[in-house]
Amino acid sequence: MRRVALISGLTLAGLAGLVLLAAAAGLVWVSRGDLAPQLSRLAASQLGRDVSADSITFRPGFPAKLEIRNLRVANADWARARGSDDAMLRLERLSAEIDLTALPGGLLRYGRLEASGLRVTLERDADRTGNWRFDGLGDAAPSGGLALVPANRSQFPELRDFALSDAEIRYRTSSGQWLRIGLRDALIRARDGDAPVLLQITGSYNDAPLALEGRTAPVSVLRDATKPFEAAFTITGDNLRADFGGLIDRPLDFDAVQGRLSLEAGLLSSLLRLFGAEMALPVPLTVVGGLSRDGDAWRLDDLHGAIGGQDVSGMLALTEGTAGAGDAIEAKLQMPELTLDPLLAALPDSGEPSLQLDADPAAARIALELDTKKLLYRNWRLADLSTALHTEPGRLELQRLSAAFAGGQLQASGSARAEKGITHLRARGHLAGADAARLATALGAAEEPIAGRLTAGAFVEMQGRNWAEALRVSRGHLVTVMQDGRIDRALLEQASTDLRALFRHRDGRAPLDCLLAVGTLQNGEVALTPLRLHAPGAQLSGGGIVDLIGRRLDVVLRSDTKASGFFALDVPLRFQGSFDAIRVRPTTAQATLPALDAQIAVDALPPALQQLAGGNACFG
Repeated sequence: MRRVALISGLTLAGLAGLVLLAAAAGLVWVSRGDLAPQLSRLAASQLGRDVSADSITFRPGFPAKLEIRNLRVANADWARARGSDDAMLRLERLSAEIDLTALPGGLLRYGRLEASGLRVTLERDADRTGNWRFDGLGDAAPSGGLALVPANRSQFPELRDFALSDAEIRYRTSSGQWLRIGLRDALIRARDGDAPVLLQITGSYNDAPLALEGRTAPVSVLRDATKPFEAAFTITGDNLRADFGGLIDRPLDFDAVQGRLSLEAGLLSSLLRLFGAEMALPVPLTVVGGLSRDGDAWRLDDLHGAIGGQDVSGMLALTEGTAGAGDAIEAKLQMPELTLDPLLAALPDSGEPSLQLDADPAAARIALELDTKKLLYRNWRLADLSTALHTEPGRLELQRLSAAFAGGQLQASGSARAEKGITHLRARGHLAGADAARLATALGAAEEPIAGRLTAGAFVEMQGRNWAEALRVSRGHLVTVMQDGRIDRALLEQASTDLRALFRHRDGRAPLDCLLAVGTLQNGEVALTPLRLHAPGAQLSGGGIVDLIGRRLDVVLRSDTKASGFFALDVPLRFQGSFDAIRVRPTTAQATLPALDAQIAVDALPPALQQLAGGNACFG
């Protein structure tokens, strides 16, 4: 949004500067000689900058003719002091026809104007003052009249036939990056001062080919600051099209803008390439909204469109950063449905996902709010998702995530902080009232022997350059509880090795009074203890290890002989194997359990998780 508008704004500003710098030469002496020394001194005194040219010749007539070779206008002192180009403007050749009859009325009118070899460098200082603001012109400029450089709309010249070739405009952003606008050919034409102005430009933006065609209100409207100035243009590129139409109160700065913008990118990667991001994203993007700009603040309100064929609406806002600081981006988006699989599948496989955060002070600050009625990702189905995310240099914060998940309610938050190349992660989550069977399906597990509503809470900390490295130094806690659930009768009888199970087949579920599982995460392994299940006629307890790095588990359950029936042999069961191939078999009573004491594990829980565990009937 911002860059599309900026292309047109900078292009027109550069052309305006060129035209008016040339204008001064035709307004002083009527001569056929070389006027370069005299006019250079005059221009320098008006601008407060050094101005030079190899030659400037003027031939009186109707029209009068002006020729300039190798014009140079010095850059601002503050810009040169920070290493920028010594010249703000360089121009190899300019040829103009000037209507002298318009000068007494305070109007500079060009019949024909041709230029080539233009190089312009634009940037702002710490106070956001552009180097195109000249000290010699002062802060208060009169309205109307002739001016070397237009201080306002009313001083703009009338162009009837303007052609520019081989030009480049560079603009330094607040982050210090350079935006490059190449103008291979640019045409501005109008029948007269009261006729619409037509624009036609072919060139590039950051080396990506672009073309612009536009139409604006007549120059007579541009010169009247009491009237709104209307402009419309279309920019096309590689699988890209942008259309803007609206009103511009300060057209020389492309500021005080109110209009409508539509953007179509056949491939999102084509749009990202304009901003220097090479990323394979073969998904289309369409956006329509109300574009406005007021100083450093840009907005796209009443946004409607689609990304990858998925509808999106909301608003986008951008505030340009001050010197050395990044832009501030705010987005509030709504989507009826968001399916992540096709979007993520379009991303190139870069191997192990990185956790590196951009700590550059010039990195953008992003505040994102996203709401969707349905989010789909693999086996996950989330409803009524609402999330708020904030980023700044070296830091990311998930301020809020809430959604209906597996029949329950999910709440989560977290943060990431970069320190000396290492990212420190902290996250907490709470899932209340989830259906155990639906949760198992979402996690890719087979049908679970336990049914009912469970509640879980977790707290995790880790640090590293990627996920694998961070998991190896992770620590945290997990608590899962259930009351008034159901459990497969077969599991209860296997756990107690009830002799009656050898002589009958019994299907169905038995009531489950309670379930309590406490996990302690340390360096990628979860020590599962205590682990308790209580049902009528059976009380099971045990523990084990869940290896998150190796994706394996080894858990033992044994029954309490006091609660078992007469026919129970009370032989423990062992759940062992990789996550996708868990085997259940009887084991010896000496089966290995976690070295961590169950009571110590509970005592180490954060207060909220202690409360969750302590409120379960299996806790005592």
